[in-house]
Amino acid sequence: SAVVAAAERLGLRIPDDLLVVVAADDQPAGASVPLTTLELNPGRTAEEAVELLIELVEGRPPDDRLRLIPTRLVERDSTRRVG
Repeated sequence: SAVVAAAERLGLRIPDDLLVVVAADDQPAGASVPLTTLELNPGRTAEEAVELLIELVEGRPPDDRLRLIPTRLVERDSTRRVG
């Protein structure tokens, strides 16, 4: 990850000096520390997007309901509990 590389060039230690979370469950190639990730649930996001698109194509206005898509934090070595 570019963030990890930049932190290392600046002499910052992860997670002691900088906590890093990436918004994907893929680990970047060459990462020196396993990164904490936010699993965004792309399958469910796509389902909701297709549902909205079908409503629009059929001429129905999309409803105003809030659509919550579950995510999951996968904690690895790039973060630690603070407090």
